[in-house]
Amino acid sequence: MNPHKQAFQMMEDMLDENSLPTDQKKQAKTGQRQRLFDSCIAIAADSLAKLRKCDVYRVLSEAPADDRAALADYIITGRPDLSSEVSDVLDELFGR
Repeated sequence: MNPHKQAFQMMEDMLDENSLPTDQKKQAKTGQRQRLFDSCIAIAADSLAKLRKCDVYRVLSEAPADDRAALADYIITGRPDLSSEVSDVLDELFGR
Protein backbone atom coordinates (compact mmCIF):
# COMPACT_ATOMS: atom_id res chain seq x y z
CA MET A 1 0.00 0.00 0.00
CA ASN A 2 1.20 3.49 -0.84
CA PRO A 3 2.65 5.10 2.32
CA HIS A 4 0.51 8.22 1.87
CA LYS A 5 -2.65 6.15 1.52
CA GLN A 6 -1.63 4.02 4.50
CA ALA A 7 -1.11 7.11 6.68
CA PHE A 8 -4.49 8.48 5.61
CA GLN A 9 -6.19 5.17 6.41
CA MET A 10 -4.56 5.09 9.85
CA MET A 11 -5.85 8.60 10.59
CA GLU A 12 -9.36 7.63 9.48
CA ASP A 13 -9.24 4.52 11.67
CA MET A 14 -8.32 6.63 14.68
CA LEU A 15 -11.61 8.49 14.42
CA ASP A 16 -14.04 6.43 16.44
CA GLU A 17 -17.50 6.57 14.88
CA ASN A 18 -19.12 7.49 18.17
CA SER A 19 -16.47 9.80 19.59
CA LEU A 20 -17.29 13.01 17.72
CA PRO A 21 -20.43 14.83 16.59
CA THR A 22 -21.02 14.66 12.83
CA ASP A 23 -19.81 18.20 12.09
CA GLN A 24 -16.58 17.60 14.01
CA LYS A 25 -16.04 14.31 12.14
CA LYS A 26 -16.37 16.19 8.84
CA GLN A 27 -13.87 18.81 10.00
CA ALA A 28 -11.46 16.11 11.17
CA LYS A 29 -11.70 14.24 7.86
CA THR A 30 -11.20 17.46 5.92
CA GLY A 31 -8.08 18.16 7.96
CA GLN A 32 -6.86 14.62 7.34
CA ARG A 33 -7.35 14.96 3.59
CA GLN A 34 -5.48 18.26 3.59
CA ARG A 35 -2.60 16.62 5.49
CA LEU A 36 -2.62 13.75 2.99
CA PHE A 37 -2.50 16.17 0.07
CA ASP A 38 0.24 18.21 1.72
CA SER A 39 2.27 15.02 2.25
CA CYS A 40 1.84 14.13 -1.43
CA ILE A 41 2.99 17.62 -2.43
CA ALA A 42 5.95 17.31 -0.04
CA ILE A 43 7.40 14.71 -2.44
CA ALA A 44 8.32 17.59 -4.73
CA ALA A 45 7.98 20.86 -2.81
CA ASP A 46 8.01 22.32 0.68
CA SER A 47 4.40 23.46 0.29
CA LEU A 48 1.63 24.00 -2.23
CA ALA A 49 2.74 27.63 -2.53
CA LYS A 50 6.22 26.46 -3.59
CA LEU A 51 5.04 23.72 -5.99
CA ARG A 52 6.56 24.28 -9.41
CA LYS A 53 4.85 23.58 -12.69
CA CYS A 54 7.48 20.99 -13.56
CA ASP A 55 6.67 19.04 -10.36
CA VAL A 56 2.92 18.65 -10.91
CA TYR A 57 3.43 15.46 -12.92
CA ARG A 58 5.48 13.85 -10.16
CA VAL A 59 3.01 14.76 -7.42
CA LEU A 60 -0.04 13.48 -9.29
CA SER A 61 1.60 10.34 -10.66
CA GLU A 62 2.80 9.26 -7.20
CA ALA A 63 -0.44 10.07 -5.36
CA PRO A 64 -2.76 7.24 -4.31
CA ALA A 65 -5.05 6.41 -7.23
CA ASP A 66 -8.21 6.95 -5.18
CA ASP A 67 -7.11 10.46 -4.23
CA ARG A 68 -5.72 11.81 -7.51
CA ALA A 69 -8.83 13.67 -8.63
CA ALA A 70 -9.30 15.28 -5.23
CA LEU A 71 -5.59 16.15 -5.07
CA ALA A 72 -5.82 17.73 -8.53
CA ASP A 73 -8.77 19.83 -7.33
CA TYR A 74 -6.82 20.79 -4.20
CA ILE A 75 -3.88 21.96 -6.31
CA ILE A 76 -6.12 23.92 -8.69
CA THR A 77 -7.99 25.55 -5.81
CA GLY A 78 -4.82 26.56 -4.01
CA ARG A 79 -2.79 27.38 -7.11
CA PRO A 80 -5.05 28.46 -9.99
CA ASP A 81 -1.91 29.33 -11.99
CA LEU A 82 -1.19 25.57 -12.24
CA SER A 83 -4.65 24.58 -13.49
CA SER A 84 -3.64 24.07 -17.12
CA GLU A 85 -0.63 21.98 -16.07
CA VAL A 86 -2.82 19.85 -13.79
CA SER A 87 -5.28 19.29 -16.66
CA ASP A 88 -2.47 18.41 -19.06
CA VAL A 89 -0.95 15.94 -16.60
CA LEU A 90 -4.29 14.26 -15.92
CA ASP A 91 -4.90 13.98 -19.68
CA GLU A 92 -1.47 12.49 -20.23
CA LEU A 93 -1.50 10.06 -17.33
CA PHE A 94 -5.07 9.01 -17.04
CA GLY A 95 -6.84 9.98 -20.25
CA ARG A 96 -9.07 12.35 -18.33
